[in-house]
Order: sequence, then structure tokens, then C-alpha cells
Amino acid sequence: MLKLYHGKYTRHYAIGQPIEYTYRCWYAWLAGNESQARSFGTLAIRAAQTYKMPYYEAAAHYHLARFMPKSDAERKGHLETARQLFDQLGATYDADCVRHSEQLALE
Repeated sequence: MLKLYHGKYTRHYAIGQPIEYTYRCWYAWLAGNESQARSFGTLAIRAAQTYKMPYYEAAAHYHLARFMPKSDAERKGHLETARQLFDQLGATYDADCVRHSEQLALE
């Protein structure tokens, strides 16, 4: 699926990069490759910032954080950024998902 997305869309339309990198982040985490997942998550955030796509920036922060161990110092910052961006956009459901993840981190 990622190869198809990259070959048919992202390669021709760079605006698809934040979505592709977020999916690659998920895939790397599921495959057990933490360093690659972090790299793709960072690329997703940067691409979303480059193309001024705050929803996808927030989503990239959120999905990167949700795969991190609760003890990871970077996790809290990613969740806070995601929540703030979702709140600014009025994306209530997404902001609530982040709040739930933040509360789970406290338990």
C-alpha cells in the first residue's frame, strides 16, 4: 500500500508527504524499528510544517507519541503540541483522543 501511495501520489504531489511519512512511521513501529519510526515521524512533522498543514502536523505528533514508551521524555511534548494544534483547529474529537493519551501516561 505504501509503495502504491508513494508511486502514484506522493512522488507526483509532494503535499502527500505528511500522510505517507505518518504511515511509514506506523509501519516501522509495528515492524519493531523504533529509530526508523522516529525518523519518519519527524519527517511527517517537518513536511506538514513545510506545506502548512496543521492538522497533519498534529496527527504526526500524536501518532509518533502514541507509539513511544510512557517513560520517553519526548512523548509529553509531542502530545502537548498535538493537543494544542487540534484545539486551535477545532478538531474536538482528535484533541480528546490526545487528552485520553495524556491521562493514560499519568497512570
